[in-house]
Order: sequence, then C-alpha cells, then structure tokens
Amino acid sequence: MDGCAGSRVWQNGPGITPGVNLYGYQLVSIDWYGTYNSGGSWLGAGMNYHVTPWGGWWTFTCASRWYINAWGNVTSFNRGC
Repeated sequence: MDGCAGSRVWQNGPGITPGVNLYGYQLVSIDWYGTYNSGGSWLGAGMNYHVTPWGGWWTFTCASRWYINAWGNVTSFNRGC
C-alpha cells in the first residue's frame, strides 16, 4: 500500500511557526518546535515552552504535541502542562 493516499505523511514547506495563546500568563521562552517521524504513517508536531503568570511568581514548562495521521487529520493533542 506504500505510495497510496493515506499511507504516508510528511512535513513539507517552509516549516512551522510556533505560537502560544496565553490568558493571564506571559511566555518566557520557546526552547524547541518542529515535526518528527516525517515520512511515516503518522507525523508529530510540537513545541516546548516556558510560561509564568503575570507577576512572575513561578515558571512552568509545557511540551505540547499534536499527532497527525496519514490522511492529515489531527488524531490527538496533548497540552503537556
């Protein structure tokens, strides 16, 4: 079935643009963002970032991940916080 629609998925194009919607928090940094498992039966996309509430009392890390099947559908999302 290799080469048929829905059997393989890969990241193509200029890449992804990281971004986080935050309400009541500030973005401290984004350490990593990208895709992985390109060319397989699924594709992972994600980013690792740090946020702090307004006022900066503490900082926490998030590792958000999206999993995309060979049809291009998001099959799961994990906020990672």
